[in-house]
Amino acid sequence: MRELLFGNRNQSVRVDEALQAQVDAFVRTNAVAELGEMLRNSPQPQARRRAMGGLLQISTREAFDTLAEAAAGPDLGFNDEILEQLRNHPSEDALRSLGIAMTSEDPMRRARAVSRVASRQEPAALLLLLRGARDPVRSVCRIAENSLISRVKAEPAQLAKLPRESIAGIIGYLPFEIVRDFVAPEYPSELRQEAARQIGRVGGEDGLATLVALTEETDAALARAAWDGMRAIGRLPATFLLPFLGHSKEQSRKQGIELFASCCGADGAPLVAAALCDRSALVRETAVRSLYQLQKEEAIPKIRRLARDPDDNVRAAVLAVFSRSPSTTDDLILFALQEAGAIRQGALTALAQRHAFKPELAEPYLSFLEYHSNQPTVPDNVVDAMANIAKILGDANEERAIRGFAALCRTSSRRLRRTGIEALLCFSPEARREVLIGLADTHDRSMLAALALALGEAKEPRAILPLIRTYTECGGRPARRASELLEGDSRLSDVDFLIDGLSNRWPSVRKYCAERLKTITDPRVVDPLLQASNDDDVEVQLAAIEALSGFAKDHERVAARLIDACCQGDITVRQASIDALGVAQVEASVPNIIKALYNVFLRPRAEEALKKIGGRQGYLAMKRLQRREILFGKKNKRKPQRRRMPD
Repeated sequence: MRELLFGNRNQSVRVDEALQAQVDAFVRTNAVAELGEMLRNSPQPQARRRAMGGLLQISTREAFDTLAEAAAGPDLGFNDEILEQLRNHPSEDALRSLGIAMTSEDPMRRARAVSRVASRQEPAALLLLLRGARDPVRSVCRIAENSLISRVKAEPAQLAKLPRESIAGIIGYLPFEIVRDFVAPEYPSELRQEAARQIGRVGGEDGLATLVALTEETDAALARAAWDGMRAIGRLPATFLLPFLGHSKEQSRKQGIELFASCCGADGAPLVAAALCDRSALVRETAVRSLYQLQKEEAIPKIRRLARDPDDNVRAAVLAVFSRSPSTTDDLILFALQEAGAIRQGALTALAQRHAFKPELAEPYLSFLEYHSNQPTVPDNVVDAMANIAKILGDANEERAIRGFAALCRTSSRRLRRTGIEALLCFSPEARREVLIGLADTHDRSMLAALALALGEAKEPRAILPLIRTYTECGGRPARRASELLEGDSRLSDVDFLIDGLSNRWPSVRKYCAERLKTITDPRVVDPLLQASNDDDVEVQLAAIEALSGFAKDHERVAARLIDACCQGDITVRQASIDALGVAQVEASVPNIIKALYNVFLRPRAEEALKKIGGRQGYLAMKRLQRREILFGKKNKRKPQRRRMPD
């Protein structure tokens, strides 16, 4: 190798040609890894330069990443060559690689990468310069800041091509004089907006005149940015804002009042109070909120004058203020009695949170409960208000409260239903009887159990259906207590009552009545049970099939229904049908039961039924099946799983 390196000129030429041929081969095959190895580890400068050229020729993202990694190497001179090549390459990936080089741990390498980025003309270079301006090393930060400022001065239109967050970040590094120039009409709207906000953040009162002028712009977004900039200034002299109070546009007057409240402090309270008489409802509404923000309780007498304002939004703003003030309970009562719609609902919500009560509020409270109990969804604050109203009416011994508690029991909130039923159970049995009967169609099992047991213990005859539902749908103590209350009721042995129960709307009642009919041999139950055997509820079907099993031997229609049921449907219903056919020894069912032999879930019951029925056909079918299994194995038998050897 030494001879090749230091031999004559012809030998050097041959070495260069061989090296170039090797690099060309790597380029043709896109061998980025091999070129990267040569770039990093080759002792020959010429080989490293050829590898760098090969990577630039490939120009893939992987190739540029390899160059960026090599730029962090120990040879600063060669690193500069790489950075220079990346600076001159027009690819976006080359700019991205310069950004990677800016993350080096060596501040000197970061500074050199920043200087190369500064010469790139793409808008994305501004983002890299912004990142460099946040560098912890002051020398690197100064290079990036100066480059950023000079670039923006030269081509400010490039800022408009960047995201809004990036524009705001870049403008934050610019001097106030440059930023103030960017609000001129010749610049893009996005740049003018961010410049207006930045003037408010750093310009203080020096930029206030500029921002005031921008509020008159026809561009609504720019005008909003100007208002945002004025709010960012903080404390403002009232003299600058006085023109807004007499502005012809109501939106400008509204914004001016908000600025008075947030930036002028107590000095702006008299001017905000004067706006309570403005001709615009929007301005009056803003003045109500702003005056209370400035003076709190001192503003209540002035705001009270607008409680009868003709505009709904103004009265709603007054209500919002009264809801926050502890001294306005009487005002809220007037709102609840004199207003309607959302304003009345808001007043009642605020009164309920304060646990306020007067006899004249009973009816509005009840209307509030009835209205919100019929809504599919209720906000959390309204749920709290409804619970408070229930407690208020209960503590006041209001006779009409039972109606409100019934409304609570029909809400979608479990908490309110529990509150309502607990309150109803505090009334005498005579007062609550009709209300509890009206609530017996509930789907809430806890509420069902409570009202059913209360009615049953009061010896209410109409409690039988809620008690049946409690016994079948609930568990534990409520079910046991319901069973005790149902004992001795003669209606549970009455055929007509049980037949009527088969058509009840509740599946649990239909199932219970079908089960009670198992021990009854009255032929009148056959037709209702046949109809119940086609019920949509599987448990009702099963109970009806089991009740029909006693009639299968003497009623052809029952036998036909059982034969049909053993062929299709739920597996438990099919099992019960096969059992019933076997007990009744229905010979016509043998072909269908033979088919059931091939179902693994029905086979034990089918074999038992065929043995009970007897006959050669069933016997031969079972023998054939047994012989087939001996010869060919069981069809549904699971194959043994091979154990997996541990790794």
